Amino acid sequence: MSTMSSNVKITDLPWEHIICRKIFPCLRISTVFGLRCVSREFKALVQLYFDTLFSMNISRCSGRMTAEAFEIMTCNNYCIKVLNLSNSRNFLSNDGLVPVLRRNPLLTVINFTSCSGLSNICLQSLASECPNIKTLILRDCHWVNDDGLLSVALRCDQLVTLDLTGCWNLGNNTLKTVIGKLENLEVLSLAKIYGVTNDTITILAQTCKRLRHLNIHGCWRVTNDAIWLLGEYCSSLKLLQVKDCRDINEISLSKLRAKKVRIDVAPPVSAPNLAKLSRLSLNLQT
Repeated sequence: MSTMSSNVKITDLPWEHIICRKIFPCLRISTVFGLRCVSREFKALVQLYFDTLFSMNISRCSGRMTAEAFEIMTCNNYCIKVLNLSNSRNFLSNDGLVPVLRRNPLLTVINFTSCSGLSNICLQSLASECPNIKTLILRDCHWVNDDGLLSVALRCDQLVTLDLTGCWNLGNNTLKTVIGKLENLEVLSLAKIYGVTNDTITILAQTCKRLRHLNIHGCWRVTNDAIWLLGEYCSSLKLLQVKDCRDINEISLSKLRAKKVRIDVAPPVSAPNLAKLSRLSLNLQT
């Protein structure tokens, strides 16, 4: 019995259903890469793991990742649904990413946060190859321009979450067009896009009735008028971020507070009275 036990190896376990699904996900990517050097059998096992990943999170090791390692991880994978590339500024380029998008049309979630080595070419490829994308995070991707975002809006109308924080090259007219085509949006961040105006928020309020979370931090052109419209049209709104929006105050926010919307700006001391007045006005209207 002891002789039989001593001959059992980890590679005797079912590869795909046990090792790839239960064991390797508990290891760091650097550890998994190290196993490739153990033997030819381990190299094949690790490659099978990479080839069958549905969710790939590069953000945990983006500072140490190389273009060659990324190619190894993605070259034979055709089933990625979730791809987190956050902070992959040192190695990621259009040439390395576009083939991955072409091979994975089932992609539904992608995070490009701070991927400064990319350009709008990758957005155009994403739009044409991955039309079922539902979550697109472009936080601090300063290279995003009007043409790139429009290509996504025209093809990817199932978007539910869109984060454009810090994409300050986007024009107000483009944002109005994009939002007008994405009626399924539930989470939207336009933070630090200084060209955003009341017109943009008006289109948002009239189009995106399922909106739950809006971030317009630093959008100083937006005023109480637009926030009032949000309260009127977006009944599902749960969280509103308006910090550093100098022309938004309790005149519009009190109505949302009365509806239990969480707001990132603390109410002034007199806010309870304003909220009471807002509730009374709602009662009178009904």
